[in-house]
Amino acid sequence: MKKRRRWLAALACLLLLGAIVGAIFEPNRVARGWLAGEPFFRWRPASYWKEVLRAAGDKPPYPKGTGGFYPKEAALNVMLECARDPDPNVRKPALYFLSVGNPRLDKIREALTQALADPDPQARLTALNGLARYGPSAHSSVPAILPLLHDSEFQIAFVANLVLWDIDPAAVREATGWKQFTSGQWGYSVMLPGEPVESEASIPGPVPSVSHQVLAVEGGVSQFGVAVADFPAEGIFPPTDEERLDFGRNSVITGIKAKGLTPKLSGETAIELGGRKGREFLVEVEGMGFIRSRLFWEGRRLYQVKVASKPEFLNPKAADYFMDAFRINATEAKPR
Repeated sequence: MKKRRRWLAALACLLLLGAIVGAIFEPNRVARGWLAGEPFFRWRPASYWKEVLRAAGDKPPYPKGTGGFYPKEAALNVMLECARDPDPNVRKPALYFLSVGNPRLDKIREALTQALADPDPQARLTALNGLARYGPSAHSSVPAILPLLHDSEFQIAFVANLVLWDIDPAAVREATGWKQFTSGQWGYSVMLPGEPVESEASIPGPVPSVSHQVLAVEGGVSQFGVAVADFPAEGIFPPTDEERLDFGRNSVITGIKAKGLTPKLSGETAIELGGRKGREFLVEVEGMGFIRSRLFWEGRRLYQVKVASKPEFLNPKAADYFMDAFRINATEAKPR
């Protein structure tokens, strides 16, 4: 009887030892994850999915086996755990999956906000792109995004600007120095990013004119400006609104050609400003980018509101704000 008990005790020890060894070497880590209290997804613990993410690499697209994370709220706790891992090759794909998750979930927004301070640039960029999906509902994340406007990585600073225009336009305008510029001499006002540079010049030609220009640069990549030209009373002048707008557009294109560049008119439309007929048009400049312009006449004075940029560096919401903020104050204009 005693011998039988000893055999049973030995067998129990062997079974326990086997269970322990199995738990240690079990490839899916289920037992260890359960013992450690890890979150699970698809019957696998977070430690298992960390290895899957680590093997997947740090940039999308990710292998088929990880695709199930995308829409699954059940994977949320696992991804939150992975997003805190010390290894950036685990954090970055986890942040990516969180960034395409349900934007209604505050836990995701909070995790993405915390990741804005991640030492890895790709992690910060992924977090920014994820927060862009929240729009104004990510207002509480603004204090964490603002420092990234001065990030050492240009792409991060640029994307931070874009994201802030989606979340809190007033905050980003204040942070980047947007202010109203008013010219009583030339009779207009406009909002500009930062301190503008003014210049004046005489323009010779069949219809000589005097011009004024103010330019400001946003983020070091896009120019925002207003150009005004006065045409003398004795010169030849188109008689109708449409002909004058055609003349103004052609003058802009001719000026681009005079600089040795190759412009291409790629679209135009009729607009109005305070009852004045106007024209908006887009000119592509080979090797340079594009110029988006709005033209308005006030008597013999031509106003051009313009944004010059490369498409990949354009901030569309900032450009729209600048264009829409332009006003002509004809009664304030002083005669030349």
